[in-house]
Amino acid sequence: MKEKIQEIVFNCTKEFFENSDYELNTSINNKFRLIGDSSPLDSMGLVSLIVEIEEAINDDFDVELVLASEKAMSARTSPFINLEKLILFIEEELNLISS
Repeated sequence: MKEKIQEIVFNCTKEFFENSDYELNTSINNKFRLIGDSSPLDSMGLVSLIVEIEEAINDDFDVELVLASEKAMSARTSPFINLEKLILFIEEELNLISS
């Protein structure tokens, strides 16, 4: 399941940058920063990307996952730091939904 999540997240991120005015100066990999000084995104870009990823995950896994949940926002370590943390968060949430 993790590989499928990673594929969706990477594809959504790539498509987002291809279809936006945001400049991508690095490769899309697990360490790709979503927040912080080294992120190419501002807050609106982050929200837009998260919504696109959320929709793709929901469509592909036929679930109603909310990524910008209270759990995500109050986590000690934000799941939005980089793609690796986001992928792990999505995997954990999908496991909770399916159990």
